[in-house]
Amino acid sequence: MLELLFKLDEDTALWELKCHFALGEELSSAVALFGEDVLPALHQKLHKGQRQQHWVLVTLAKIASPRAIEPLIEFRNKWATEVDASLVAEALKQMKTECAYEALLQLLSTPSEWVGSLEPLIACRALAEWKDERVLPILTRLAENPKLPVEVRAEAMKVVKRET
Repeated sequence: MLELLFKLDEDTALWELKCHFALGEELSSAVALFGEDVLPALHQKLHKGQRQQHWVLVTLAKIASPRAIEPLIEFRNKWATEVDASLVAEALKQMKTECAYEALLQLLSTPSEWVGSLEPLIACRALAEWKDERVLPILTRLAENPKLPVEVRAEAMKVVKRET
């Protein structure tokens, strides 16, 4: 199953086909049922630095293990494109764990290291779900920073207004 999941990531010609997404989703769910037992294989695949890691990232999100956070962040920092970075942020968001939220909070704290504008939007939305007092000061700074993209500032402001 893992090899088929990896093959889906490598075959970019299939990216646009609906059956590709349906198959990827089913395989990802099946692999995720093995839980932390498959983490080493998924981590190894991430560390090869290959692009098109969509299904590996989706599967890691479904497993939702704190052990997946460090490899996700390392992948993001070393090899991620804008799309990959947004998938990493989405994977962390889907985990809904304290460690994942803290990783997203750290990502949001350093705008100079963002990879594209979708990543901080996803992080803002995830942190809105977290309901932790550490979020408000960072989101307030983002909302008030005129150097940031308008959509990021607006999303941060929306969360700040909702929480205050």
